[in-house]
Amino acid sequence: MSTLLSADTNLSTNTLIVNGETAVGVQLQDFSASVTPNPQNGSTMEITLTGNITIANPADNTYHMGSQLTFIFIQDATGGRTVTWGTAYNVFNFTPATGANKQNVITFTYDGTNWMQTAAVIHT
Repeated sequence: MSTLLSADTNLSTNTLIVNGETAVGVQLQDFSASVTPNPQNGSTMEITLTGNITIANPADNTYHMGSQLTFIFIQDATGGRTVTWGTAYNVFNFTPATGANKQNVITFTYDGTNWMQTAAVIHT
């Protein structure tokens, strides 16, 4: 039996990885017309939208059943930016506010087949 942690291990400076994913983390994503999330880099992505965006399906082998992804979309000073989702996302009720500087949040949980929407907050 191997020892994973010794008595003098200081966890305050380490990143906690659970099943290959960071347990907590926010990715501050630079805008790109298409973004492919990697849950192993953090379960929350914050993106300021300066144009329309497509959220591609996450890369294979970066998640497992029960994984969560939360997206925070911030409209720029122009607003009117739209979000298009990859085929693995099941979006049930998300009509984001697209006015200038509005913020919208949507969370998904992976059910073993698809990323199912579990929450959404629209800031009007």
